[in-house]
Amino acid sequence: MEISCRNLSIGFSAKNRLIDKFDANFNAGKFTALIGRNGSGKSTLLKHFAGLYKPLEGEIMIEGSSISLLSANEMAKKICWIGTGKIDFPYLKVWEFVALGRHPYLGITGFLHPEDKVIIDNSLSQMNILQLKNKFLNQCSDGERQSAMLARALAQDTAIVLLDEITAHLDYVHRHKSFELLKKLAKENNKTIILATHEIDLSLKYCDELLVLHQHKIQKIEAADYEDKALLNKVFEGFIS
Repeated sequence: MEISCRNLSIGFSAKNRLIDKFDANFNAGKFTALIGRNGSGKSTLLKHFAGLYKPLEGEIMIEGSSISLLSANEMAKKICWIGTGKIDFPYLKVWEFVALGRHPYLGITGFLHPEDKVIIDNSLSQMNILQLKNKFLNQCSDGERQSAMLARALAQDTAIVLLDEITAHLDYVHRHKSFELLKKLAKENNKTIILATHEIDLSLKYCDELLVLHQHKIQKIEAADYEDKALLNKVFEGFIS
């Protein structure tokens, strides 16, 4: 499933724009990183894609149809959003947290069906945390919580996954594993995955493309073919080796 934008401008007002007149297509099976300095608009752009904010100008579309025409429940079946905040449900078990991903499909009763429970267990298995299903979230490490969030995204079963700085609290090994897993999910599950991140080295290693946000504009880098780091050094003041 493709998400795209045409002539998209976002920001706080017409005179205070973060991104101006942006066109892009994000295709199924691709893992894309949004990178840029603090305040460049990475998180804000993701929130627009998730339908949480309305653009100043332009349009965001899924498979050619404007997201403004979709209900909240329809959006929840197409897009999964994982923000920057830590999950804080101390008396919720991992299985119960992942089960929240099935909410858009439960109908008026809100009861899980047998097929929902199979999807939840499969999502835990795919993240290799089925053994944690009865563990309380407040007993989980940061890495385990992040795996639970990704398992919830799998249980939600959306074609598009938006993630904002999900590796911020993880150690070196878990950051690599997270990027490796997201790349695998994009390829094997044919998902469109877009991640806002400051992890430039990992983005170049694992992502299909990078979108660099700088001075209200966005420039795309094909990660596999990228050798000239002049743009990144311009954005990050020469600190890219």
